[in-house]
Amino acid sequence: MGFHRLKYKKKTRQDMIDLSTQFMNVMATRRSVRGFSNEDIPDIVLENIIREVNSIKPSKLLRRLSLYRNKYNNREKNIITGQSNL
Repeated sequence: MGFHRLKYKKKTRQDMIDLSTQFMNVMATRRSVRGFSNEDIPDIVLENIIREVNSIKPSKLLRRLSLYRNKYNNREKNIITGQSNL
């Protein structure tokens, strides 16, 4: 499978601001509800998930983990010092 360059229309600065605000508003109201079942999952589904996880380059994964760790550490420091993230 080859990669194809993504074709997109460049957004204006105001469009980016408006879209990010809309996204933020949607995410502020989103809640996760986890439900579990006893249904079997086809082996190929699990194999595909594992294959995808294994395809992540270590540097990309480490960069993501670093971002999460920094965000968490900053949040903890702000809670301790009484500072707001807003």
